[in-house]
Amino acid sequence: MSRPDMPPPRAEARPFSQTVHGRTLDDPWHWLRDPLYPEVKDEAVLAYLHAENAYFEAAMKPHAALIDTMFEEMKRGHPPVLPQAAAGRTDPDEPISRARSTD
Repeated sequence: MSRPDMPPPRAEARPFSQTVHGRTLDDPWHWLRDPLYPEVKDEAVLAYLHAENAYFEAAMKPHAALIDTMFEEMKRGHPPVLPQAAAGRTDPDEPISRARSTD
């Protein structure tokens, strides 16, 4: 993934602990769990998710053409190109040696 011009979002650590079976567990990111999941209504959680999505979109932007091509291939149901076929081998049971993977 490319490095976008923006820094990655950082979730704020908020103190939270709970005791389960006599052991106290600290989870500073517990606040990111919306109790209504999969419907998320917590504004702070939504804001963080939007920031993560914006970072991902910026990072993937240089690869947009490749992503679109791959998506269209998947929609058409094209089978993947196996390394054997790409190397000119037709026997799918022939093992691929790392030493021979460049031929």
